[in-house]
Amino acid sequence: WRALVAALVSVLALSALVALHALASPTVQNPVAVEANLDNQVKLLGYYLDKPDYRPGDTISVTLYWLALQEMDKDYKVFVHLTDEGKTRLVAQSDRWPVYNFSPTTRWQPGEIVWDRHEIEIPADSVPGTYNLSTGMYLLETMRNLEVLGRDGGVQGVSVTLTSVEIASR
Repeated sequence: WRALVAALVSVLALSALVALHALASPTVQNPVAVEANLDNQVKLLGYYLDKPDYRPGDTISVTLYWLALQEMDKDYKVFVHLTDEGKTRLVAQSDRWPVYNFSPTTRWQPGEIVWDRHEIEIPADSVPGTYNLSTGMYLLETMRNLEVLGRDGGVQGVSVTLTSVEIASR
């Protein structure tokens, strides 16, 4: 019985910590809505950016909110890319499986919402200016991105532009 009680207390304590984090976290309170459908597999509901502007050497922290639309039989990696304003040069990135590699998409249940935080270090030699932050998912084996579908089902691209990011001088 002691082991069962100890396990139950541990589960309750962990649940309380998760609930406390959710209540205290601004990511729960202020996400920016996006509603981007990726190949009818998953929907990006929105994101939360930790602050509006940065300096070279800073770290961008962005939380993505994914909604599983169906069971997935493949594990997709998530990318978050910081590119120049013309989207011609990749400046910094985060590429990994969701939730710090701990929540493969094959475990997601339809209707489940997954919080997925990414940190991107801005290179110290970055030129001040406006940059783009975008995200999406891809299958590592083929390097094929899930396509972003419009409301009419037409393909709109292979990534979702989240926002512009201002990088000021040091």
